[in-house]
Amino acid sequence: MSTRTGMRPALRLARREILRHRWRSLLVVILIGLPILASVAAVTLVETGQISDREARPYTYGSARAQVIWGSSAPEETGPGDSAGPATPTTEAEALSALEAATDLPVIPHTWLSAWAAQGQAGWRVNLLRTDFGSPLAHGLVDTVTGHLPRRPDEIAVTPALAHAGATIGSTLTLGEAELTVVGVVRSFARDVDVDKAVMLPVDSAADPATSPVTGRFDVPWTFLVGDADTPLTDAERTRLSNAGFETIDRDALDAGDSMAAPSSEDASLMALLITCLLIEIVLLAGPAFAVGVRRQRHTLALLAVAGGSPRDIRRTVLAQGLLLGLGGAVAGAALSIPLTWLGLRVVEAGWGLALGPFDIGWLAILPAIAFGTLSAVLASLIPARLASKVDVVTALAGRQPTPRVRRGWPVAGLIVLAVGTLGSLASVRHEYGGGDLQNAWWAVVSVCGAVMMTPWLIATIARLAPRLPLPLRLALRDADRHRSRSAPAVAAVMASVSAVVALGIGSGSDTRQEDRDYEYAHPLGTVTLETDAGSMPAIVDAVKQGTGVTFTPLVTLNDWSVEPPAVDPDQWSSWSVPTSVAVADAPTLEAWGVSLDPAAKEALASGRGLVDGGDQGSGTVAVTRWSEDANGQASSIDVPTLATDLRVRGPLPKAAVRPTIAGLVVSPETAADLGLVDPDNGDGAWITAVADRPASQMDESAVEAAAATVTPDDWAVYVTDRHRSPYWLLLLLLSALGAFTVLLGTFSATGLALDDARQDLTTLSAVGARPRTRRVVAGTHALLIAFVGSVLGIAVGFTPGVAAAYLLTNSSSEGWVFSVPWLLLLILVIVLPIVAGVVTAVVSRTRTLSLRRAA
Repeated sequence: MSTRTGMRPALRLARREILRHRWRSLLVVILIGLPILASVAAVTLVETGQISDREARPYTYGSARAQVIWGSSAPEETGPGDSAGPATPTTEAEALSALEAATDLPVIPHTWLSAWAAQGQAGWRVNLLRTDFGSPLAHGLVDTVTGHLPRRPDEIAVTPALAHAGATIGSTLTLGEAELTVVGVVRSFARDVDVDKAVMLPVDSAADPATSPVTGRFDVPWTFLVGDADTPLTDAERTRLSNAGFETIDRDALDAGDSMAAPSSEDASLMALLITCLLIEIVLLAGPAFAVGVRRQRHTLALLAVAGGSPRDIRRTVLAQGLLLGLGGAVAGAALSIPLTWLGLRVVEAGWGLALGPFDIGWLAILPAIAFGTLSAVLASLIPARLASKVDVVTALAGRQPTPRVRRGWPVAGLIVLAVGTLGSLASVRHEYGGGDLQNAWWAVVSVCGAVMMTPWLIATIARLAPRLPLPLRLALRDADRHRSRSAPAVAAVMASVSAVVALGIGSGSDTRQEDRDYEYAHPLGTVTLETDAGSMPAIVDAVKQGTGVTFTPLVTLNDWSVEPPAVDPDQWSSWSVPTSVAVADAPTLEAWGVSLDPAAKEALASGRGLVDGGDQGSGTVAVTRWSEDANGQASSIDVPTLATDLRVRGPLPKAAVRPTIAGLVVSPETAADLGLVDPDNGDGAWITAVADRPASQMDESAVEAAAATVTPDDWAVYVTDRHRSPYWLLLLLLSALGAFTVLLGTFSATGLALDDARQDLTTLSAVGARPRTRRVVAGTHALLIAFVGSVLGIAVGFTPGVAAAYLLTNSSSEGWVFSVPWLLLLILVIVLPIVAGVVTAVVSRTRTLSLRRAA
């Protein structure tokens, strides 16, 4: 029989079997479709977040042909003997008139500005787009989410982030002296400007940049949109614009970044790793369903063998089910991912104000995802198909369950593969500067494959403990051993997920612990600092004091002078642990900054001596060197008598963190003036830092920013010192959530199939007088056993890759590498999740018994 001819009856039998057992078929479709849905959704999110130049073009140029900027190519000024040219524009109106005189094309203003938008006591630093939204040239600059674009001088539109922050439709924002009403929420993804928190103004807005405290967003003051997008500018038009003092940027300039760059070898290897892991997980999750389906088909497949079907025909029939279910699940998952992703993005935008970008479907990923899902299902049905082709026909027709056997070769081969993967993970630490983390991940996959090969033998070994255990555990272990083709993939699926979580958990936990030990904090946790130029600092400090009651104390640090650092190990030196800066402060200023001076240090500071940290230097004399050279080309150096004291800043810090030192040398303002320790070239333009008199938890940060904005909307910044997080914490959180979901999904699906298989045992329990509670306990024990055994195996398999990951992530520190075990995470995986799975299964399991026909 040819393959083509043989597949037709196999597909018909597969279709009939799928329709006969709809719930089990639906389970397979879900197990295949969910990963495909997630994969296509992930690609769609990535494509949506990566805004190409072609997508950004309408948001940057609207429907105009070009953007012209005044100032970049302004004509040279005329000399005394030259003929007088046109007057240089000094306002936007004059620049617009000059532009209209230089071209006959349609023109509209298109200027991005920055300002402080106030709303009551709160406010935000925002970017403003002021243009004529009624002009055809402005079409495409923004997408309207809700409401409408501003039409009157007192109307504005805001981005979703501002709407989420409180600038909803109907509310009022204050820009300078103007009170403006929000009438719409819009999206923009323009290039070269931060559009997260942006405000759209009409061209005749009441917030006039000439009178309100709004500063230019770019170095050039005025920008305009010129011409229709479909009509290219001629060389003559470009020349006239250039002669008039305007730089022209054509909309086609954004095409340069649209070419697809070939992925690097590391990116390709990472993609292959993710695909391999996903393939293994899908095969293990869907395997139990196919195993149960084949067992239910034993009689039908035996009849096929009696009618002359070969083992190949039997395998083809089972594989046809995998083909149909895989194709159906993959197509359903890919089809549902698009509307669900779009809906999710809209929900996130409405609820959190986050707009990723123009919705962009990952079309290139759909066909590979469908093929991938189909292949996964076929592979998941491969082992059940092979086992079905070897079942004894007489045993199958009689309805008896064949006794499972454990092949000695598989556990031995699995142990060898596991050992190779473990040794490979340990060997990957030699490549700490050359892709060792990726090699470790690949070896971890090898270890998982070895453990998968050993899982049936491990289940058979554990089942030997059944006679010594209570009845529920005894029944669960006996059932798992008797149906290893179903229980082994379920346990292996849990094991694979848990091993990945454990490996990353150990690596991330070790990295976090190293960061707590080695990260150099400039201030204690919760410290609020204000940075601005020295000229604006007094006015801003007064405004914040009057508006919020928070007192900021500035500390002047000389930019032009430094202290020679003490002799220390170069690996131990850093700007915070061994500072070289020179600070000018009196005792009250140091106290406000968290440095308490003893009476001797206060007296020394007042008498003209400098203070150095006693942990780094001793009392004596310190040479202070000026960075810049004097008029004779020589670097200045001044000897300052010093007293050693404790200059470390008080305050909360993570355990084992290095306490920051306020400066390498502290002198009083009078001493600095007497010694000539000044920065004459910097003056009021030098930026300095002020610290608040209370932590962030005891103040309203937005109120502080709003008060500072009353002095100037720009050129200042407010920071809060938070605990430094490992860059892997979010990945660990996502992987942990995904791992928990996979554990529960695999456990619930395998338990449901096990209980469906164990109806005969449950009916027997009822017949001998077992109460419904006993049957619920038996059902819950099935789930607990799968989750517990899989979690323990996952911890064992993921431990070594986790150790290697910890070494690779933390070995660069001079203090040595760090190893930290996330005990809470392991407790959740081994205790909490199995208990949750068992309790939920016991609660939702049915206790109604069915009368079953027993085979003779």
